[in-house]
Amino acid sequence: PPSEPKKQASPAAHLSPLAKQHERPMLLMEALAAGDTASMSASLPLAGEREVHAAMLNACAKGDAAAVCVLLGKADDAAISQGLVVCARSGHAEIVERLLPRCDHDVLQSALLQSATRNHIAMLELMLSRGCPDADVIRRALLSCAAKGHAEALRIILPHVREGRPE
Repeated sequence: PPSEPKKQASPAAHLSPLAKQHERPMLLMEALAAGDTASMSASLPLAGEREVHAAMLNACAKGDAAAVCVLLGKADDAAISQGLVVCARSGHAEIVERLLPRCDHDVLQSALLQSATRNHIAMLELMLSRGCPDADVIRRALLSCAAKGHAEALRIILPHVREGRPE
């Protein structure tokens, strides 16, 4: 009897489960690099926490608001908090507006200091509008701005000195 042709295994069949797991983040990260939010959405259910975390930080650093929106559904609090600080450092106000509601007071304080240090005026205004920071944070932001000659940032922060002081 004629022998049946051998079935060829898929290229990934020889990989261990661990190796297969490491293939998944590439799908998400490749989609992010390509700016393909549809592919990001499709690969998101397969991505692990670390992959989503890394993708969130990359999207925040690039200022990719569409990607951040896709990732928000699966990102944990740590990824969102770190993403907020990255955006504050980089001046991506649109993304900060999306992340702020999911961040706690301490993260807001850190992000405000990053914005002040880098003279991101729109970021400072946005974060100060969300509530008065602690007196110590205001003092540190003022010192940082003064040391770097950020006059406009000083002008924005100074009115909060009285509000930030304990009575």
